[in-house]
Amino acid sequence: YKDIIAVLNAEISRLADWSSLNELYIHPKKTEYVMFGTAQKLNRIDTADVSSHDVLLGDKVLERKSFYKYLGVYLDEHLSFKEHTLRLFSKVSSQLSLVSRLRNNLTMLAAERIYKAMILPKLDYCDIVWNINLAPTRLKKLERLQIRAAKIVLQESSMSDEQLLSTLRWKTLYSRSVIHRLIFVFKCLKGNNGPAIFSNYFKILNHSQVTRRNGIDLVIPVIRTEAGKKGCFYAGVNDYNSLQ
Repeated sequence: YKDIIAVLNAEISRLADWSSLNELYIHPKKTEYVMFGTAQKLNRIDTADVSSHDVLLGDKVLERKSFYKYLGVYLDEHLSFKEHTLRLFSKVSSQLSLVSRLRNNLTMLAAERIYKAMILPKLDYCDIVWNINLAPTRLKKLERLQIRAAKIVLQESSMSDEQLLSTLRWKTLYSRSVIHRLIFVFKCLKGNNGPAIFSNYFKILNHSQVTRRNGIDLVIPVIRTEAGKKGCFYAGVNDYNSLQ
């Protein structure tokens, strides 16, 4: 922990010096940091005597936070996306309540279009990252939102969950995230269709090594930790290789 803080303070000092030279000012009260790690490791840090190892900006102590919002996604210190899903559930739930109140004045097609245009994109946003890491209970909670949406659209409460989705030809949120992940892998492999930074993100297995099927397989990365296996890279390779 001491080494991490030392490196972090050194980098912040360099950033502050650069900002000063370029006549920029970093406000200490508006600057915060998040320390990412497993619950076990962070607990060891929290119980250690680290009062003399604060993260500093000049002579000001920076405040440590448990999560950070980055491009619309809440990254919590354990990367469990608990904070993100809690806020997502609250936002989508309130919007579904509004659609429910308006439903009697809408056709089924109009209600479905409102859901797909204004609510579903929120559930899809960056799902290739956060949907992998969700605890089953949190994923189930989000899936229930879509079931609730289906009941509102169809004005039907007697159907099973499977019947509701089948009638509307909707896929589960988890299935949608897998599809989005596969599209991401495909774009990376094509090179010219995806971000340049990901052009060599996935490696194609040598054809002489392919024994499972006569297709294109990707090299499975060697990842030993369970946390690493929940990443988009590892999951994307496995999803792609599982295609028939």
